[in-house]
Amino acid sequence: MRFIKRIYRSMLLFLAIALSVPLSANAAIPNVSPPIVPSKEDYTSTHAYSENGTFQIHSGTLQVRKDLNYNTTPAAYYGAGEKFYYQYVVEVSDYNHYKKHRYASYVTASGLRRYVYFMVVDNYNSNNPVRKKLANYSVW
Repeated sequence: MRFIKRIYRSMLLFLAIALSVPLSANAAIPNVSPPIVPSKEDYTSTHAYSENGTFQIHSGTLQVRKDLNYNTTPAAYYGAGEKFYYQYVVEVSDYNHYKKHRYASYVTASGLRRYVYFMVVDNYNSNNPVRKKLANYSVW
């Protein structure tokens, strides 16, 4: 049963990537690289949902990553005054489900998928989860 759930989650993630739309209706559809899935030793569940929007960073920095592993070295950073457009949000639970790591994902001009690590949700007390923003930002 666990194996079937993993396949189902993988299919949902694939559909979210396949259905993501370019930023402009006139833009060419880029050749999108598939996401790098975290190892099963590190994570037990991944949930992706389609959501288009804009992040505007007011203070602090957000890390841009090439994959969904929050332990890897960031590829770049977004700082105060910068903004980016995203196509979907991915939520990755750690092995004990106490923390969920949220990423906003977008496709670069060169067609590569990137993940911006923007929030940690601490579910240790499931009746009162604590949401920690990793920078001061607004989304619209």
